[in-house]
Amino acid sequence: MDSTQITNELARLGEQLGIGALAFDEQGICSLAIDDGRWIVAIGHSAGENSLRLMLCVDERVPDERQAYRLLAANFAWQDSDGATFALAPGSGALIVQRNVSGDELGAGQLPALLEALVATAERWTAELGSTPALESGAPETNDWQGVRG
Repeated sequence: MDSTQITNELARLGEQLGIGALAFDEQGICSLAIDDGRWIVAIGHSAGENSLRLMLCVDERVPDERQAYRLLAANFAWQDSDGATFALAPGSGALIVQRNVSGDELGAGQLPALLEALVATAERWTAELGSTPALESGAPETNDWQGVRG
């Protein structure tokens, strides 16, 4: 999918949502409020990269050390992040859920499903992290990953 098609997909998303055609601003970003403003998703497009970047900031969640460890482990090969990547916002430390989708991966009509998946991942991890007990030592209790040298 080329840059024009990606722009058309964004416009179509707005039409499907009943809010009119959405468009990227001069920086290549479109912000969208989901679930009555609970989630603000930034959709970024770089014509040079021919990709979409979806980013959602979970402002109410600043992970502690144990939670950050779990998020990093979930990032490994995207096994437990549903294709998204977790990060922490510089300064605030708020949890960021992001996904990069190349134009080649983005098929016609797939943008709504990608946004739904991103929000579902944020909701799931917000709930999971809310139930994670703090670890007194700050280090994981066990390393259950059996990697190359495991």
